[in-house]
Amino acid sequence: MKSQLRLLLGLALLVVAMVASPGSAGFGSALAPVSAQGLELSLDTDISDGPCADIDSELSTSVGESFQVAVCVEGLPSGMIFFQFDVMYDDTLLLAPEVADEGFGLDDNPDANAGTTTWGVSLGEKDQVDCSSGQVAFPMGDRNNDPGEGDAFISCLNLFGPWPLGGEVANGVIAVITFKALKTGTDTLALASVQLGNPQAIEMGSCNPTITTPMSCNEATIQVVKQDGGGDWLLPILIGIVVAVAVVGLLSLVFHRRRRQAA
Repeated sequence: MKSQLRLLLGLALLVVAMVASPGSAGFGSALAPVSAQGLELSLDTDISDGPCADIDSELSTSVGESFQVAVCVEGLPSGMIFFQFDVMYDDTLLLAPEVADEGFGLDDNPDANAGTTTWGVSLGEKDQVDCSSGQVAFPMGDRNNDPGEGDAFISCLNLFGPWPLGGEVANGVIAVITFKALKTGTDTLALASVQLGNPQAIEMGSCNPTITTPMSCNEATIQVVKQDGGGDWLLPILIGIVVAVAVVGLLSLVFHRRRRQAA
């Protein structure tokens, strides 16, 4: 019920914004779009040096390990009032754990760059995206129940600003997704249903599919390997102990038999 009310509120506020913006017919309108030249969305699979500080599109991890992937935007031409995206993945290999829906969903999974957990060491608060003024729907780690078709989803509507990401800096972190590796294999993380909008309610860019203005959306690759260390050394040692005990037992038996024969 709470999420439905927020959805209705968000949509109502969006309609008000579109009506109040002269010459705008909303995201994906037939009007001339803002140029998406240079606008790009990427997935950073290694955030140990800070999300989006140095975008790595490949990661090797072990079964049972958790890792985080940042969603990075580059080349925003103006303030970003709205974003939404899905990250498609194989949920038989990986899983983005579900987080309980609370408040405005700012510290959910995917985790928006707002709320308690934020990123942007060099930019301070300039690249944080506040979704609390108009949440459309709670984020979901996997909103598709079909095996092998994982779908991490998030949307954000910030009608009242400020809009530092795009307004003050062109590049930054939109959100971070936490995954857990379930079994060995290789998976491709792919962005889908991406849409970014500006304060005039005009689409700045979209991909997979393109609605009005095409933008670049880059994939990432995750390789999950067998867990290192752990019990790999245990089996050979156990086998060695069993063999040693068997040999000692056999030698002892032979020795006793010979003593009896000698007696």
